[in-house]
Amino acid sequence: MASYLKKMALILASSAVTTTYLGFASAGNVAYAADNRLSVQMVEDCDTVGAGGEIGYHTLYHNVENKNNSRVQLKVRVPEGLDVDESDADGASWDAAARMLTWNLKDVENNGARVTHFHLKVKADAEVNTSFELSCVVEEDGKWKMETPKIKCKTGTEVDQPFFVGYPDGTFHPDAPITRAELVRLVLVMRGVQEAPFTSFDDANDTWAKDFIGTANALNWVDGDGNGKFRPNDSTDRASAAKMFDIALLRGPLKEGTIAVQQHFPDVAPKSWSFGWVEEASTLAHESVHRGRGVEQLIRYLPELTKPM
Repeated sequence: MASYLKKMALILASSAVTTTYLGFASAGNVAYAADNRLSVQMVEDCDTVGAGGEIGYHTLYHNVENKNNSRVQLKVRVPEGLDVDESDADGASWDAAARMLTWNLKDVENNGARVTHFHLKVKADAEVNTSFELSCVVEEDGKWKMETPKIKCKTGTEVDQPFFVGYPDGTFHPDAPITRAELVRLVLVMRGVQEAPFTSFDDANDTWAKDFIGTANALNWVDGDGNGKFRPNDSTDRASAAKMFDIALLRGPLKEGTIAVQQHFPDVAPKSWSFGWVEEASTLAHESVHRGRGVEQLIRYLPELTKPM
């Protein structure tokens, strides 16, 4: 198990995107801008999407300066070909003529952080390889402060390689452990997301992983144990690890689409919460299409393109 986790760490490290605290970066599904007063990140949930599907976006705003900001606006211009659901824009106002979403963040405390979420729907008749580019503009007290690099998503399908292997006896061992706090940090690093001081779980507030866990929770990537705890020093089962690695790679959970999802491990049942996450990560390369809101539909398996691990 130790050698396997070392191998996974090397794979993830080779895929990780490093960013500096000051400056601008665009890392696939994350666009980042910062100076010594504030930082803003724009994160998208997928880099390909099917016609008629939805793309999920999140903006992370961190007030680095040692004073409160009373009036902050985040603005995103929506490209033609994407539709806005005003009821699902996290409180943003929508200017249809300018195609602009605007969030008014009031009274952001010093070293405080805010997150916004929104979904944009792709036109049903969008052609394959249509590219959409978005950026986030930050204004404070009515004055332009910065703009992130553009973040991109295009229409079409993708080919996904397996990355989370089973055991020689043909089982997956979905309940075997891996560490929770370390796994969260690894996924954020791999996605190129900078941690920010979002409210975390009570039992994580005094740990080194507080901001990592708070940021992942703000993005809806992790949740607690149902009792307000995260248990950062506990081990994580392999099924949860598969989910986190899927999120890190903009993948899953795999759902029935053109064909049904096959069960490849006898100890991971189709009714299990982890089934789509484990099947996304394991065994066979496959072609799929993102439909938005956590739906990745299977088109076909590609055994001939599967790369050995």
